[in-house]
Amino acid sequence: MQGSNSPHSASMSEVTGEIKQIACGRRKPNMTRKEYNDHRFRVHGALSDAEEASPYKYIQTPIFDAAFGARPGGLNLNHAWVGRDDVTELTFRGWDHLKQVFSSNWVKTKLGPDGPLFADFETTMALLATEEPVPLPYEMRPTADDGFATVATYFLATPDNERHGGAVQDKVQTLLVRALSENARQEVYRVEVNVGITSSQFDLNAYFGGGNNPQYCLVYKLFMKSAASVPYVRKAQAKFEILARDALDFSTSFIVFGKEALVLDHGRGIRFDCKRQPMFDDTEYFNAVSHLDMK
Repeated sequence: MQGSNSPHSASMSEVTGEIKQIACGRRKPNMTRKEYNDHRFRVHGALSDAEEASPYKYIQTPIFDAAFGARPGGLNLNHAWVGRDDVTELTFRGWDHLKQVFSSNWVKTKLGPDGPLFADFETTMALLATEEPVPLPYEMRPTADDGFATVATYFLATPDNERHGGAVQDKVQTLLVRALSENARQEVYRVEVNVGITSSQFDLNAYFGGGNNPQYCLVYKLFMKSAASVPYVRKAQAKFEILARDALDFSTSFIVFGKEALVLDHGRGIRFDCKRQPMFDDTEYFNAVSHLDMK
């Protein structure tokens, strides 16, 4: 299945409404995770709130744990790009807004040049997408406000590096909902899907890097009760990967777990404030139930 032939294929010119850019990055050499997170939020976040070049909404999600697929061909081989430090979500009001921001003098002279001060561009994973809510067959009360949640972000790839997510979504979404319902219905209160699209007018990899890496067509965002929900999400993930093994490439698909850091949200009148940088307490996570004790 190639994106250009898919009935669900969408180019940027066909998309109306909000557009998202999602990137999952790794820190540059000779930088600790704390140094990376501090620079990303306090410096890069502040630069992103410029009047002429600000996204509509911006969330950084520092990662506290992750699981990656194995590289084929041997025992316990990691891919060269394994290791992630955060997820970036940039929301724009539309295609014109996106082009305005990235063509601005501020991005070219201030925001863009800040990237090499923290990012390993060679290993970035990035995609353009539209966001949709995923209906769940159960109800659960949210445990955090929007932009402050503990989340799992699940990047899904196909064997042929499909970048349009619509047709793949049709095949796998009900399977993921089933796995979550059976294994994490008291742990995941909301799910969003970011459905991949492409643009001939905007080269995402030229800005974020990572053009030689695997490409992703779907990113599911699971809003969890707390960090202690991770073992249950992992159990659901294992079930899903059995159900969807014919449609997806689980060698290059991966899941990361993090705590949202809301940089700005103009829709709610929220500007950048360095006091919102999250400080993750790993006590709850490491005291969570062990997968060895789960049936």
